Amino acid sequence: MIVNDPDPSQAELLRERAIAEAKSNKFETAISLIEDAIRLDPARSLSEYDALRASLYEVIGDDRIVRAVHVYNRAVSVKSEVDYAQSIKLYQEAMDLDPAFLWAYNNLSWLLATATDPSFHDGPKSIEYALKACELSNWSGWPFLGTLAAAYARAGDFRKAIETSEASLRLVPNDHMRYARSMLRGFRKGEAYIDEGDPPASGSDPSNKHQHPMLLGTNGNGSKRHLSDEGFAAARWGMSQAEVRAVYTSATEDMDGDLLLVQEFAGEESANIFIFMRDILWRVLVIQNYGIDGDTAVARFVALYEILSNEYGESYEERSDWHDQSTLRRDDPSIWGLAVAAGHLRMFTSWKTEETGIFLTCLRQEDGEVSTSIEFRSIHYWQEASDGADKAE
Repeated sequence: MIVNDPDPSQAELLRERAIAEAKSNKFETAISLIEDAIRLDPARSLSEYDALRASLYEVIGDDRIVRAVHVYNRAVSVKSEVDYAQSIKLYQEAMDLDPAFLWAYNNLSWLLATATDPSFHDGPKSIEYALKACELSNWSGWPFLGTLAAAYARAGDFRKAIETSEASLRLVPNDHMRYARSMLRGFRKGEAYIDEGDPPASGSDPSNKHQHPMLLGTNGNGSKRHLSDEGFAAARWGMSQAEVRAVYTSATEDMDGDLLLVQEFAGEESANIFIFMRDILWRVLVIQNYGIDGDTAVARFVALYEILSNEYGESYEERSDWHDQSTLRRDDPSIWGLAVAAGHLRMFTSWKTEETGIFLTCLRQEDGEVSTSIEFRSIHYWQEASDGADKAE
C-alpha cells in the first residue's frame, strides 16, 4: 500500500496565507488555501484548520459547514454515552451537510468497526466510510489509515488490515505508537478491534486542547441563533488572534493585547472584546451603555434578560446582590436604578449551553461608572484556566 507523507509545515504556511487573504476580503481564495492545508495535514485538521474553514464559509453566506461541526460534536458526545444509533444518525447528518468533512466519515467508520455492541458492526459500510476519509485526506493521515485497518478487520479481511496497519506505522506519532502496534498484533492473531472510545485525535481525545470547534452564541443543539447573527457569528472558541482578525478585519488590538470590535449587538452599539489565553479565544465581553444612569442600565438589563431568555431558555442562575448596609427598599423596582448607581445593588443572571456560559450583569464599576454587559465564556477553556490557577496556588 502506498501512503503519502503529510506536510504540516507547508500546511501552516497555507493557513497563514489563508488568514492574509481573508483580511483582504478574498474569502474564496482563503477557503481554497485552508482546504489545501487540510489535505497536507489531515490528522491535525480539527485542531488547526476546521474552525477557520467553517468561519470562512459562513462569512460568504454558507452556514452548512458550521452546522456540520455542531452535529459532529453532538455525535461525539452521544457516542461517549454509548448511544450508537443516535451517533450514527448524527454522523450521517454531518456528512450530508459537509461532504468534505473527513472526520465524520472516519468516526462513523470507527463506530461501525469497533463498537462494544456487536449489533452495530458493519464491516462493508465501515470500509466504505474509511476509504472516503482516506481519499479526502490524500492517504496521508495516520488516524484514517488506522480506522481503515480496523474496518478491514471487522469485515474479516485480515490480510488488508495488516497491510494497512503496517503502512500507517511510519506516519504514527510516538505518543500513539503503542496503541497502533497493539492493534496490529491483534490483526495478526485474527482479532478485530473493540474500543470503548474514539480514534486518537478524533475530536474527543481529552489531550487535544482544541478538540471542538465551537460557535459562540448558540444553544446546545448547535442551531443558529439570533444573537450570533447580530454579534459575532464567525467566532469559534479556540481560535487564535490571527484567525479572529481574519474574519473581523475591523477589530483592533487594545492595550491588554485583546481585540476590540465595535458593532451592534442585540439592537445597541456595543464594544465587543475578544479575550485570549495563550493565543486561544476563550472569552468575549460585550459592554453596552457604559457610563449611563442607573435607571437606563436597569432598563437595558431587563431588555437583555428577555432577549437572552428567548435565546437560551431558562436561566441557570439569577442573583441580586445588595450591599449589607443599604437602607433602600429591596422590594421596590422603582429604586433599583438608584441602588445600582449608588453601588448598593448588583444584578446578575446566567445561562449555560454545552459549550458556553453566558453572564448578564448590571453594576457600578470600580471607577464609579454604571454599565450593563454580557460575557460569553468557553466552558472547556474556562475549566482549563481554573485548573491552571489551582495548580499555581
